Amino acid sequence: MSRDSRCTSRLLLPLLFLVTAGSSNFAVRAAEPEPWWVGVIGAGKAMGFADGTGITVAVIDSGVDLDHPALANRVVADGYNFGDCSPGPNPVCRPGTDTRPIDKLGHGTYVAGIIAASSADVRGHRGLAPGARILPIKVNPGMMDDFSAQAVASAIVYARDRGAQVVNLSLNLPQATAEERGLIEKSLHEAANAGVLIVVSAGNQVGDVVFPADHDDVIAVAGIGRKLSLDTYSSRRGPVVVAAPMEDIDSSLLGGGIGKRGRGTSFAAPFVSATLANMLQLKPDLSLVEARKILGASATPIGGGVGYGILNAGKALELISIGK
Repeated sequence: MSRDSRCTSRLLLPLLFLVTAGSSNFAVRAAEPEPWWVGVIGAGKAMGFADGTGITVAVIDSGVDLDHPALANRVVADGYNFGDCSPGPNPVCRPGTDTRPIDKLGHGTYVAGIIAASSADVRGHRGLAPGARILPIKVNPGMMDDFSAQAVASAIVYARDRGAQVVNLSLNLPQATAEERGLIEKSLHEAANAGVLIVVSAGNQVGDVVFPADHDDVIAVAGIGRKLSLDTYSSRRGPVVVAAPMEDIDSSLLGGGIGKRGRGTSFAAPFVSATLANMLQLKPDLSLVEARKILGASATPIGGGVGYGILNAGKALELISIGK
């Protein structure tokens, strides 16, 4: 999810098949017995420590498939649609819509599944924090792949006010104006001051991480591929904390299935959001400073002069459990 070179924000980068392109590029099939990323990020070990129970993760995205069998019991009822409706007790909505964050693109559903899909699906697919609750907040209008800075800022405030402990932002605004940056930065800063841990995808262009991943109050996540090196399309320069898998991932698809989409740092960020949910289950007062320290200390080195490593959720939770 990104903003292109035009003046409107967009949820799609064509190279990465993140939203509308993804709907025609995934292949629905049974999940692998053990997906490639499980051992890479220590997922099996992590699930021995925690599953995110009691933690709410806000997914600010294209909404969620509210009827998906792997997500139905994980989604809380008070999500919201800022893409089509204004906030307030008497919201003004686009014709034919309502306030529910109904996903019509599939991106948010896929991201939410990486975090908290349960094994209710017939294939037994699970997210990294299957006990966590998902607060879905839609920021794009209808089936469009655009979103506004105002919608994102409002969504962050809404997530904070609804008690989300973690916010996942699998989106970027590379062409944000000073006014747009200020609007979102204010909401990020206020949420961080309230103790919310905010995870942002680094971006899908080689070079510097893309706003809001460059903000001081967030955890920026780059992406790796199956070769366990930084993906060619992952942004990398700047305040990245860890890298996580961004391709060839089975997760929940719009309409109830399980399958794969294209690649992008949109899909790396939810692995870290899920890890934070698990960490918060063990240490409810976990701060941003502590979270960054533990994620960095537990990461597996990438090499090649990269100053951060690959997410190791199992080791991170081990460090939490022994109080380091």
